[in-house]
Amino acid sequence: MRLQRKRMRGQNLHFEEQDEATRAKLMELEQLGFRRCPRNTVALALSGGDVKEATMRLLKLNAKQQKRQQQILAQQEPQTQASVAELRKLGFEHQPAGMLVRMLKRNEGSVAAVSAKLQKRADKFAAKLKFEQEPSTIEAIAALRAKGFDKIKTRRFARLLFKFDGDIEAVAEAIGNRRRRGRRFNNNNGNGVEADTDANAKTAALLQAKGFDVRPKRAGRLMARFNGDVETMLAHIEAKRAERQQRGTKKRRLQPWSRHSNKDEASVESDLDEATKAKMAQLKELKLDVPDKKLVRMLRKNGMDTLKVVAKLASRFQRKKRRIASAMTALSSTEDETSEEKEVADVVIENKKKKNLKDSRIGLAAMESLPEGIDHILLDGNNMLFCTGPIRKLCLSGQRQQAERALARMVEALAQRLGGAVRLTLVFDSSQQTGQSDEVPFSVLSSAPAFKTADDHLVQLMLEQPDTDATGCCLVVTADRELSFRLLETGAQIAKPGQFFKFAATLVGGQPIGMDSFVQAFVADQPSDSETDNE
Repeated sequence: MRLQRKRMRGQNLHFEEQDEATRAKLMELEQLGFRRCPRNTVALALSGGDVKEATMRLLKLNAKQQKRQQQILAQQEPQTQASVAELRKLGFEHQPAGMLVRMLKRNEGSVAAVSAKLQKRADKFAAKLKFEQEPSTIEAIAALRAKGFDKIKTRRFARLLFKFDGDIEAVAEAIGNRRRRGRRFNNNNGNGVEADTDANAKTAALLQAKGFDVRPKRAGRLMARFNGDVETMLAHIEAKRAERQQRGTKKRRLQPWSRHSNKDEASVESDLDEATKAKMAQLKELKLDVPDKKLVRMLRKNGMDTLKVVAKLASRFQRKKRRIASAMTALSSTEDETSEEKEVADVVIENKKKKNLKDSRIGLAAMESLPEGIDHILLDGNNMLFCTGPIRKLCLSGQRQQAERALARMVEALAQRLGGAVRLTLVFDSSQQTGQSDEVPFSVLSSAPAFKTADDHLVQLMLEQPDTDATGCCLVVTADRELSFRLLETGAQIAKPGQFFKFAATLVGGQPIGMDSFVQAFVADQPSDSETDNE
């Protein structure tokens, strides 16, 4: 699929550029859990427009990628694995394991530094998306198209405008410079800018008269590179030609397995022991059409395992894939053929669980009051510490206790606003800020040492509810996907921390205000950890 995407690079793979029939199929794939539109477009192209076949391709690809990420993580040290798990718990679960490992190595294993960089990247991406939707950006793109750049993609325009702070003239100059250098934005790529084809043709005719077979497009690039200096351009072409001729006269270095080496095939077999000869005979029966020297080297490198040798050859020689696959089947009669189908089934189940979780989450931000029937709210404290800017900064700067106190004060203010009708419980993995309010039904719990993590504690609290058959009487606020799967089985309702903060800001503040501004009011009144320790 990666090769096919390279071949389709000149085409626009985004949703808005497709026809109506392809859009309908892309929407169907998105409902199945595949949300990467360019990849879905390539899968449909490879499957001839068949949605079912495209789904199977995407499932196999996702299973291979997940398996590859697990293998990368398993090869790391235990400390690195723990750091990756901590980063995913902070809300970066969608980032590939390989990228997280590389960032940890560059930052000497500092989880705080990697988290800050990832958050900065996410904020920049959000700013770009917001910039693309602004009316001024849309007007600037329309003005650029009126200048003649009518076939450049909208996202390309938006990126350039974001880079140059919305300066239309600077963007037009940048596009013109790229066109003049002859790398992109030329007439063949189809952006609507007229190229000087007559001048290129005249330059090509001049070079051909001098004995150089140069196409008009390359002649135009050379003229732009040397500012129209014909003599310098001719000297450059002559030097390149001499360099190619000199490189072509060098004797080709023979590889150890080359067919043209001095040592013949018979002498190769005479130097082998009996076990290697038997393996070679077994491979020769498959008619792989591979030199003996190469087979010997691959056997020794793979521990004399013929199955591994055949598997590697299958990945290298795509044209002979069917023949070699049948050879692998003949050598491995006991191979489990259902393993791949099982992996695909697991991926389908995982996608269904994710879709059910998304459908079952409650959108508190758009509500003026809690849903009817909820009498208890459980909050995943460790997860909520990293969902807003003010509290996250306290955690990353080493002021964890101050962050916990600010979060507890905010939840207590919400409990007072609810008038005691709903009980709120804030649960941390390990915290010293435990206790219970005397005025409102609000308490702060620490999972340690009775529980290993707050996840197990929250599940146990759900199971201890007085009426577990009354589904939906308890609301749990968390963004942890695995914990949400476990809680759904106990009958809990789920809400994301961001939705909860917006709901609390509207209810406590009396009017819609920003989530970070609302939380900042509780952070500003808190003493630092050093002042608390002195007291």
